[in-house]
Amino acid sequence: LTPEQEHEHAELLALRRRTPEQERANAKAAAEITRTAARMDQASAADREPAKFGNRFLPLSGKAYWDYFDGQLIEQALQHTLLIDLEYPVLLGRHGGVLPCGLQHVPPAALITPANLWRVKLWGKRRGKASVGVVVWSYPWLDWFHPDRNGAQLGRLLPFLESVLAEAKRDSPYCTVAVVIDYQCLFQKPFASEAEKRLFTGSLINVNLWYFHQYTYVVLVTPGPPEGAEYGNTRLHKQRGWCYFELAA
Repeated sequence: LTPEQEHEHAELLALRRRTPEQERANAKAAAEITRTAARMDQASAADREPAKFGNRFLPLSGKAYWDYFDGQLIEQALQHTLLIDLEYPVLLGRHGGVLPCGLQHVPPAALITPANLWRVKLWGKRRGKASVGVVVWSYPWLDWFHPDRNGAQLGRLLPFLESVLAEAKRDSPYCTVAVVIDYQCLFQKPFASEAEKRLFTGSLINVNLWYFHQYTYVVLVTPGPPEGAEYGNTRLHKQRGWCYFELAA
């Protein structure tokens, strides 16, 4: 790195520095999601069977909801973009934490990967929902260096996220929902290597899928900025280019 780049990276890290309270909250969330992931790994083969159409849906009887509702597109996307287990942002919100910076700082246990995608495929097992269990966030970044440095937007979303998680648990205690959050699912600057930079670019190129997919849930965070702090960018969702594209998609 050049001296100028090193200075830029140091400044960025300083801007993103968490408070001691946020550090403790994030540590709690990381510990809890790690324990949860360990419990999920104990599921039996029967527990891992995906949600399927019943006999009254002939000739679809026995076909997995995931396959019928274009889940294969999500599986292809996992080759370039890992997703977040909904239980992790819920834990962050409950403890008063904030979104960590980029995929490189997300606890491994909080990721939805091909290995644990079976949990998302349980969505609809008790009650059909004509969808896949994927929630995509379309939201305004409140600062250029962090979308929600105080966790205020996460706090606003928490009741909704908890209700979605509760619905997943009604389908199965092993079920979860995969969440697409750009700040979590993509590597963020400063990149530790050229490989991280390439992966960031690959994810960004393919980001449109999440908004065009017909059977994901897209959450539009349209209220004004949270009160209690000054933010660098207070434009509404409808006034931002990326957000407008996501809405149109």
